[in-house]
Amino acid sequence: DGSVHTSDPPGPFFLVVFLSCRSSHTRTHAKTKKGKTVNTLDALLRRRKKDAAEDSSAGAATLGVTGAVPWRKHGIVYKKNEVYLDAIERVSALVGADGSLISGRVNGSIQMKVYLSGMPECKIGLNDKFMMEAESGFQQATSTALEGRPTSVAQKACRSQVALDYIKFHQAVKLQHYESDHQVHFVPPDGEFELLSYTVSDTKNFTLPFTVTSWYKSLGRTRGELNVKIRADFPSSLVAFQVITWIPLPKSTVKVNMQATGGKTKSKYVDLAKNQTHWKLSELRGGKEHKFKAIIETMAGTQLSGSSPTKDWEKAVPPIKLTFQVPMFTSTGLRIRFLKVHEKSGYQPVKWVRYLTCAGDDYEVRVSH
Repeated sequence: DGSVHTSDPPGPFFLVVFLSCRSSHTRTHAKTKKGKTVNTLDALLRRRKKDAAEDSSAGAATLGVTGAVPWRKHGIVYKKNEVYLDAIERVSALVGADGSLISGRVNGSIQMKVYLSGMPECKIGLNDKFMMEAESGFQQATSTALEGRPTSVAQKACRSQVALDYIKFHQAVKLQHYESDHQVHFVPPDGEFELLSYTVSDTKNFTLPFTVTSWYKSLGRTRGELNVKIRADFPSSLVAFQVITWIPLPKSTVKVNMQATGGKTKSKYVDLAKNQTHWKLSELRGGKEHKFKAIIETMAGTQLSGSSPTKDWEKAVPPIKLTFQVPMFTSTGLRIRFLKVHEKSGYQPVKWVRYLTCAGDDYEVRVSH
C-alpha cells in the first residue's frame, strides 16, 4: 500500500511516480516573516464565516446529514477509479553575473484530476513546516524548527521541511481538520480543479535548478563576445527539457556567430528585429554543464555622433533570460508524503503524483562586462 513505481505518464509530463496509497484536500493561509511564523488560520476562519456564513452552514449541515456537498454530485460512477496530482512550481529570479541569487520567488500549486466513483473522502500530507511541527507535537513554531531541523520521522523521510509563506486552499478543504492535525481533508469535486496554491518569497527557502553565469567583453569598435555557462544543479537521474537561453543583442547588430558545447545554435535563432538570439538545449541532465559563446558584429558608429549605440549598450548589457521545464523536481523541496482515498464501497483507486518546475514570468541573469 506504500510502494512507489515509475511508469510512463498518461498525461502531459515526462515522468510519473505511481503511489499505491490513498488521497486528500485543504484550504488555509500561513505566513513566514523574519524567521517567525504567523499562522493566519484563525483569521481565515473568521473571514470565511463572515463572508459565507450561510453557504458554509448549509454545506456543513448537508454534509453531516446526507454526505452531500455543493461541489460534487451524487451517483458518480467510473469503471476505472483514478486520481492525478500535479505539483507545479514556477520560479522567478534575478541572478547575479556570478550565478548568485539576488531576489526571487516561487509560485506553486497542486492541480488535481479526480475520476472517482461515489462520495470519496481524501487526505493529503505535505512536508511543509507547519504540518511537520504539528505531527511532532509542537504547539507553537520555534526558531529551531524554522531553521529546518528535523521534527518528525515523516520529515526525515522527505529529507527536508518546506516553509510556505502563503497557502490558499480550495473550498472543499475542511479547515477544522487542518487546524487540528495539519493534514488536508476534503471531499473532491469531480474532474479537474486546483487543490491549493502557495508562495515562497524568502530566497533561503528555495533553490534554483541551474547555476548560470554570463559575461561580455568588447573585441574592438564593431565586435564583442558574449559568453554563457549553465550547470544543472539537480540529481543526474533527472533531466530538464527545453532549456532555452535568450541572449540580448545591440540594436546595431548585423551578424552573430554562435557556438556551444551542447544544444542548438542555429542561424535562424538570430532575430535582429527583436534584438535577440537564443541557445536551445532540448535536454540537460542533472550535473551536466555546457558553455555558449556568441561573436556579435555591429555597424560602425559615425564620426558625427557623440557616442556609439553599441558602446552605450556595452556599458549596461541587458540580462539574459532563461526558460525551462524540470519534471520530478521542486525548487522548494515540496513533496507529497501521502495521498489517501477512502470510499464506503472499498475500491482501491489508481493514484499518480507528478512534479514539475518551470521558469516563471521573469528568470533573468545579469551579464558582467
